[in-house]
Amino acid sequence: MVSTTKFILELLLFSVLSSCLLLFVLGLISPGHALFWLKGNRTRLRSSLIYAFIFAVGLLIANIWFPGTPRTAQTLADEAALRSKYRKTDEQISKEVFAETGKIYTKGLIKSSIVYTYDALPESMRKVAPESGKGYYVQMVLDNKLLAKASASETFKEDDLLDDVKPENLYGKSRNSFVLYNADNGEISRTEKNTGFALFYIKRDYNIDTICIGPCIEKPTKVRINCYQQAIVTDPVEYTF
Repeated sequence: MVSTTKFILELLLFSVLSSCLLLFVLGLISPGHALFWLKGNRTRLRSSLIYAFIFAVGLLIANIWFPGTPRTAQTLADEAALRSKYRKTDEQISKEVFAETGKIYTKGLIKSSIVYTYDALPESMRKVAPESGKGYYVQMVLDNKLLAKASASETFKEDDLLDDVKPENLYGKSRNSFVLYNADNGEISRTEKNTGFALFYIKRDYNIDTICIGPCIEKPTKVRINCYQQAIVTDPVEYTF
């Protein structure tokens, strides 16, 4: 009997809420067809406020009648574990991928990249850029930890490459080469063997480096980093503009 009464009351509450919402919306769209929506601006406003008030009271009653499930300490811990399972950092993924496949995780190593002319360069970069009013410059934002894993060797250890005092250690010409390509996928130039453009700007913020290379004579459409461990990387280290 109690369950039947409760069901009837719940159904009544739902009907009142639905009706109020329907009348409120209908009155705004087409006042002439709304029930109890009388003529005149003041009357119309009064009616809308009545419908809105009843709807708000109904929601309050429903919230009191059906309180949410309390979040216990165990529930919070389970949610945190679930988030950590599906929101892993690149470093965590890198360790797992290497343990399973023996390959170095490089997906998304280059976070973003922008092509600039000399005049459009940010002030901090233009101050140190090679003096040239012509040519193009490429700014890259990348994960230095992933790049260090792909660049490490017996001679250059990962920790040495990530020296915060000398961030340029990660970008030596004997470890990596930055190659720029044109729209026809032809190589424009690269940073190695003291030829081509220069890497002239490095800014480190924890595991993120912002670098800039240039100038190059032709506007590039793609940049690629050839790493020391190129043979065992999971994805090409490249970015298409």
